[in-house]
Amino acid sequence: MIPDLPSSQVLEIMSWLFWLWLVGFAALPMAQRLFGDHCDHGYVAGKILGWLGFAYIPWLAASMGIVSFGSTGPVIGLLAMAVAFVAFRPTKWEINWVSILRIELGFGVLFILGLAARLHAPDIAGLEKFMDLGFLASSMRAETMPPPDMWMSGETINYYYYGHSGAALWALLTNVSADHGYQLHMATLFGLTGLGVYRLVRELSRPAGRTLSVIGGITGTMLVLYAGNFHSVLYTIFRPLMNAVNPQFYYPDSTRFIGFDPITEDKAFTEFVAYGFHVGDMHAHVLATPIAVLTALVLLSTLRNNWTAQSAVYRYAILLGWLLGLSYMTNAWDLAINGLLALLTGAILLIRSRQPILGTVDRYLAVGMTCLAITFLTMTPFLNSFVAFVEGIRLVNLQTPFWQLLVIYGHGIFAIAVFFMLFITHQDRQQPEHVFTGVLAFTVVLLIAIPEFVYVKDAHGEDYARANTMFKLSFRSQMFLQISALVVVILLTASSRRKFILGCILSVPLISTFSYAGITFQSPGIVKNLDGLAFLKEERAIANFVNTLPLTKGEAILEAGGESFSDGGRISAVTGQPTVLGWLGHEVLWRGYGQKIADRQAAVKHAYESQNIRQLCDVLQSYNVRYIVVSQVEKTLYPDLQDAVFDQVGHTIYQTGAGRVIAPDPETCS
Repeated sequence: MIPDLPSSQVLEIMSWLFWLWLVGFAALPMAQRLFGDHCDHGYVAGKILGWLGFAYIPWLAASMGIVSFGSTGPVIGLLAMAVAFVAFRPTKWEINWVSILRIELGFGVLFILGLAARLHAPDIAGLEKFMDLGFLASSMRAETMPPPDMWMSGETINYYYYGHSGAALWALLTNVSADHGYQLHMATLFGLTGLGVYRLVRELSRPAGRTLSVIGGITGTMLVLYAGNFHSVLYTIFRPLMNAVNPQFYYPDSTRFIGFDPITEDKAFTEFVAYGFHVGDMHAHVLATPIAVLTALVLLSTLRNNWTAQSAVYRYAILLGWLLGLSYMTNAWDLAINGLLALLTGAILLIRSRQPILGTVDRYLAVGMTCLAITFLTMTPFLNSFVAFVEGIRLVNLQTPFWQLLVIYGHGIFAIAVFFMLFITHQDRQQPEHVFTGVLAFTVVLLIAIPEFVYVKDAHGEDYARANTMFKLSFRSQMFLQISALVVVILLTASSRRKFILGCILSVPLISTFSYAGITFQSPGIVKNLDGLAFLKEERAIANFVNTLPLTKGEAILEAGGESFSDGGRISAVTGQPTVLGWLGHEVLWRGYGQKIADRQAAVKHAYESQNIRQLCDVLQSYNVRYIVVSQVEKTLYPDLQDAVFDQVGHTIYQTGAGRVIAPDPETCS
C-alpha cells in the first residue's frame, strides 16, 4: 500500500502522522487529568484534544488580527501545545509506552483505511467537494479569519468554516498542497472517529469485562465507519420482499429513501458516517464527528467522577463549553445535539444528588453557567462576522410513515427499547456506564422524533423543507444508535443466560448492516497517489499557474461561475484565489438572493459575452479583476463568448491547449 506511493508522498504521510502524534502527545498530560478514569488513561481522548487544540489558538489569534494565519499559524499552534504540555505535565510522570504504541498502531491502520476510503475515487470533484476544497485552499492563503470567500471576491466566507481552517493549518504545518491536505485530513477524520468510537464503546461496555469490551470496541468502530442503516439490509438482502420503486439498489438509496421510494412531496435525507466517508466530502458534519465523540467521552467522565460524590467539576464544564463552541463553528447542528447530551447528563446528576435540592441546584447552575459562558466566549470571534442564513423553526406539514422510520432505524431501535424496559424496571442502572448508554439512547429517540414535529427553515423549497433538518440529525443519531445498541447487546450477553440469548437476537439486525461494507470498505492496496486534481486534465496547468499569481486584498480573478455542482468556479475552488462569483446556488444559500448577487451574476455574463471593450472594462473595474481565465468551460457556459474582445483589454500571460490567462491592461480600461 504505502510503498506504491511516490516517495515524496510517503514522506508527506509520515510527516503528517508524526505531527499528529506529537501534538496528541503534548495534550496527554491535560488529558490524563481529565480522563484518568479511562482504561488508556486518556490517550485516545488526548489525541483528539490535541488535534483540536493545535488549530484553535492560531484561529483565535488570526480572528483578532494578531497574527497571520497562513504565515505563522502553524508555529503559534505548536507553541500553544508546548505551553499546554509544560503547564499540565506532573513532576513525576509515568508513561505506558507499550499502550501508546498499541494505540498509535491502531490509529495508523485506521488512517490507511481512511486514505483508501478517500482514494477509491480520488478526484476532489462532484457533490460539494469544490466548496470544501475551496474553503481549505482559501484558509491556507488567509491572513485573518474568516478566510476570503473564493466564490465572492471582496467578501469573507459566511459558513461554518472552522473545521476547514483546521484542515488548512495541518496542511500548512506539513507543507503539502491543498488537494493532498484534503486527502490526508479526510484520513485523519476517519482515524480519529474510529479511535474515539472504539474508546467510547470500550468504556461503556467495561462492566461486561475486558474481553467483551475490546471485541465491542472493534465492532463499534467498524459499524460506524463501514456499516449502513437498516435500509441497506432490507433493500439488498430482502429486496424481493420490498415494494421498491428503484429497479436496483444504489448505495445512496439508503440516504434518499423518505420521500424518494415511493416518491412523495416530503423528501428527506438520512445520511450516516460510513456514507459520509465513502462519498468523501469534507463537509461540516464530517469534520465535527470527532468532536461529537470527544464530547460523549467528556460527559461519561463527568458522570463517573460525580457518581458517588456530588461535586461540581468545573474543569469538565470548561472543556465542555469549549467543545460546544467549536461544535457550533464547525457544524451548528452539533451545538444543539451535543448540548442535548450535556443537558441530559446534567439532569441525571441532579436527580442522583442526595444533598439538599436547593444547594444542589445552585451548584449545578453555577457549573452550567460556566459552561455556557465558555461556549459563548469560544464562539464570539466567529459570530462577529457570521450572519445566520436560516429563517427560524417551523412546524412540519407532513410526517414520515412509521414503517419508513423502522426501515431506517430498525437495526438498533429494538435494542434501545429492550434497554429502556430493563432500565425502567430498576435493573442494570447501578453503574454510570449503564446510565450514559441510556443518555445516548434517549438522545437517539429525540433526534428521530424532532424532525417529525419541527424543522429549521432554510433556502430549500417545500418539497425539501425537512431535508436538511433530518439530514443533520440523522447523521449524528445513526452513530449514537450504533454505539448504544451495540453496548446494550454486549451488556446483555454478559448477563444471565436468558439475557445472553436476547442479546444474540438483538445483535442480528445490527450486525446485518455490515452488508453495506461491500460498498464502503476499500482495500488499502488502492492507495497509490494522493493527487486529487486529475479531473482538471488540460486545465490543470492553468490552475497551477493561477495558484502562483499575486493577488492583493480585494483583487479577483474572473472565471465562469454557474449553478451549484457545475464546472463553474473550479479554478477558484482548487487555488483559493477569489473570483467574482462562483456557485450561484451556494452563495444564495449563504447570503440570500439579493441585489449584490444578482449584479455579479449579470456582470460575469456580460464580461464573457460582451461585444465591445467598454462593457468588459466596466466589469473589470467594478470588481477589481486582475486576471481573466478563458478556457473551454467559459466557452461552454457562455456560447456567445468573443475571444477577440479579451485581446483588446490586455495580453495573454499564460496559454495552453486548454485555454489561457489574460492580464488586463489598467491603462486600456481607464
